[in-house]
Amino acid sequence: MLKQIITKSIILVVLLLVSILAVINLKTLLFVNMYLLMAVFIGLGVLAGITTAALKRITHSRNPAFPEKRHTLGSFFQHWGTSVGILLLFITGLFMKINPGIISSNIHFTGVLITLLFGFYFLIDFFTSQKYIELLPDLKDIFEGTIKKYILRTPWKDQGKYQASQKSAFLAFIVLGSEVLISGLIKTVALLTSIPDHLLSAVTLLHDVAGLLLAILTVVHIVLVFIPRANLQLLASWFTGVDVLKSSKQD
Repeated sequence: MLKQIITKSIILVVLLLVSILAVINLKTLLFVNMYLLMAVFIGLGVLAGITTAALKRITHSRNPAFPEKRHTLGSFFQHWGTSVGILLLFITGLFMKINPGIISSNIHFTGVLITLLFGFYFLIDFFTSQKYIELLPDLKDIFEGTIKKYILRTPWKDQGKYQASQKSAFLAFIVLGSEVLISGLIKTVALLTSIPDHLLSAVTLLHDVAGLLLAILTVVHIVLVFIPRANLQLLASWFTGVDVLKSSKQD
């Protein structure tokens, strides 16, 4: 377990450090001069998603009884790679508001590339592997399994691979993340062509508000990992792949 945790964590840290070091000394504004890289990284994410789905089908067809891990290496990088990119966007976005500069802008651009790569990697795998069946919440998951469970402290027993609160958080991340992505793309277009000031102001406000809400949601999501303590086992399963909790066990 420890070896897997260390190896996967080192890969993500190295990816982050290499990405930052690659752009920190550049004197050109990447959002203006290298914007086509966003399309390239989206394409790489799509390719990774298609490849992962194909490999899953080949493995399953050859050995239908092959035990499925709670989290595969692919899903690990989809989740934590996107998380690293979002964290980078949070930090650099704040710096861009306080003290705008080419370094913070370029590192922000790096965060965009990382998020697009792993985000689209997940998105393609999400549809091709039909993960939406397990990940998307219904109204009962949202109100009974999340709001009432954590706010009103009413008893709730989760059924299935993912907790109701995990599925609810996933939906919230998708909604807010989409707002940040779309508004961010519009702001990038504004660097390349003329957009009416009132429209750009509205888009910027939407981008900032959605980003702030996404940051708050991330903090809440992290806090709930440690409440109750049993959720720490779910955190460990991201690194080991082992499904440590039975679906019949109340978290």
